[in-house]
Amino acid sequence: MKPTTRNDRVRGPLTVPLRGETVTVRKQPVTTGSVRLHKTVRERMVHIDEPLVDHGVVIDRRPVGRFIDGVVAPRREGDTLVIPVLEEVLVTRLRLVEEVRIRLRRSVRRHRAAVRLRREAVEIERRTRRSAPDDQAIDAQARPRGDARRTPRR
Repeated sequence: MKPTTRNDRVRGPLTVPLRGETVTVRKQPVTTGSVRLHKTVRERMVHIDEPLVDHGVVIDRRPVGRFIDGVVAPRREGDTLVIPVLEEVLVTRLRLVEEVRIRLRRSVRRHRAAVRLRREAVEIERRTRRSAPDDQAIDAQARPRGDARRTPRR
């Protein structure tokens, strides 16, 4: 009989189990200071002098009293809009009774007044916390000194 060697006993690939690790990290908020805002509204009086434009109309009614053969459409004469007013009479003729003339009128006048203007101002005050015994405990928990858990991976 032939002595067996190690190579004779292993038949097939050799399997070696591997292990890995994962890390779980935790965070926690720590208050290191605060900010306080102070908002104030300041007012000041300012005098203004601005032109104001007014638009108006001037209506002028003019009697005409003449007969016409057909309908007359509204028309423009310069800056005046002329609108004919018709009346039907028993005879089948049209008589122009009157015209209404509308002219735009523009006037400019100065307007002076004292108005109140407001402006907001913000003041920022930074406040930092001083370390207290409780803060030191929080700081110790927040530092990663081996606090991370290690879990074997398969």
